[in-house]
Amino acid sequence: YSLAIFNPLADPLFEQVYQINPKTDQAKIDNYKGLINMVFSVGALVGVLFSNSLQDRIGRRAVYYLSEAVAILGTPLYIFVNINLLCAARFVTGFYSGMSTSLGAIIIGEMMPNSVCGVGNVMAYVVLTLFILVGYLTQNLMTGEQMIANFRMLLMWPAAVSLLKVLLTPQLLRTDTP
Repeated sequence: YSLAIFNPLADPLFEQVYQINPKTDQAKIDNYKGLINMVFSVGALVGVLFSNSLQDRIGRRAVYYLSEAVAILGTPLYIFVNINLLCAARFVTGFYSGMSTSLGAIIIGEMMPNSVCGVGNVMAYVVLTLFILVGYLTQNLMTGEQMIANFRMLLMWPAAVSLLKVLLTPQLLRTDTP
């Protein structure tokens, strides 16, 4: 979701919130769109690399909670209308996405019985791709004005999912994996 949402949101965000005129500064808008997507991807790469080495040192449960804390604490950066903070928020969101995606498949594979762990991973990726679809469908479900009026909520609601995961995990993840 966090990568896909900028497909429908970027142009209205840069034009109406960041007040960049597309007639005179289209190249600037295009550069910013490329930058925020690149920073997300670099954050995801760093998150994957960081997550895997850290899992072996402090355990999967600790890294799981750390990744959710990164999402919850980093998401408020989207509140501010500042291109540097937007880039920082995109990096943090990418970092979280990389950590949680790489960790989720490992936890499911280790915690579920072999007969159903494949189904568990398939379901996890169905949910992942469904949320990517939701990000892209936002432009069909909301007008540009509605997206701008609610841009902070659109960018920040995944932190609510992280908070829900933190609250439910003690009930679901009762054993620690190495």
